[in-house]
Amino acid sequence: MKTRAALTALVEKSAADYNGTFAEVSTAAKRSDGFVMSGMKSQTVGAVNSTTNVGITLKRTVAKVVLQTTIDPSFADKYAGTLTIHSVKLSKAASQSLVVVGTPTPGAMTFSHTQTPATASGKCNALFYCFENGALPAGSRVLLEINATYDSDGSTSTTDDRSEVTYSVELTGKAAGEILRNGYYRIAANITGLVGQDCAVSVTVADWETPVTQNVELGA
Repeated sequence: MKTRAALTALVEKSAADYNGTFAEVSTAAKRSDGFVMSGMKSQTVGAVNSTTNVGITLKRTVAKVVLQTTIDPSFADKYAGTLTIHSVKLSKAASQSLVVVGTPTPGAMTFSHTQTPATASGKCNALFYCFENGALPAGSRVLLEINATYDSDGSTSTTDDRSEVTYSVELTGKAAGEILRNGYYRIAANITGLVGQDCAVSVTVADWETPVTQNVELGA
């Protein structure tokens, strides 16, 4: 059995295990043993041969980041060609996390994953999992890059008129770039033009779901 110090020092370094294709990560946990979860609670044990109920709130070590991208109808009014989104990349994310809740220890902010988005009802959807980090200055925050191709004549038979376009979205997180474990960050990106600033973004922050409470009998 590990000591308290050993438990609180445990570090997870497997963000890649949680990420995959949109189909993989949107239907179930891709990591073979599911999400790593932990909780901490200090409580005095009751008298000998009595039952002590301890409610432990469990939280996943990772946060969920969901991106939905829409090409605004005004795009067609400005440009004769077509814009096709072909990938979304999450980068500059934490490379590690404490297993037990504590002060975030993100390590090098170097984790990245690229996903081909799924298209439904004219919108492109992507889903990522990343470890937590504290507040970060603008320019150093977790980044989403929407990669697209603009075809100026809209014809698949010609290729020499195509150009690559990237829209960058920094995650403000809870505030000032802070990403919390078990957090849920929903980003809506509306593309109106062919340069990075022609992408209006709104962010919704929520708990992933109602935390699970586990009752443990001690001292019985």
